[in-house]
Amino acid sequence: MMEEMETEMVSADGKVENGRLFLIEESSPGDDQLTVAMEMGGERYEASAETYFEAFVMVRRQLEPLGLFPRCNGTLINVYPSPMSLSMGDGRKAYRLTMGKQALMKDLVDIFDMPEETEGELATVQNQAEFYERWISSLSGR
Repeated sequence: MMEEMETEMVSADGKVENGRLFLIEESSPGDDQLTVAMEMGGERYEASAETYFEAFVMVRRQLEPLGLFPRCNGTLINVYPSPMSLSMGDGRKAYRLTMGKQALMKDLVDIFDMPEETEGELATVQNQAEFYERWISSLSGR
């Protein structure tokens, strides 16, 4: 199964370019692979993993040295999947997190959808993971 959609890529200097995003699900006995591929400017960036989020992180690690950030929920600093959302699904849903507040079902977003609000900081993989750790600490450190 393959899903294709339009996407935007933002460069470090704020320039926005259009691209294509491909989500590919390949199943074989005992081995399911989910692939995220992004095409922009004649280049293709691709990775496969057990979840779409993990594959997307690998693609982002290819793009970051080039100063490129996909413009979607999954690249926002305050969006991160829970261990349960990763293990029970294909890793396409993640929570929009607020410091000091437990994430609720209403906070779940598709990582490949465009952000609903204009505020929302695009982040590196490392900055996003660090925000998630600070969020975890904010729940217990009240």
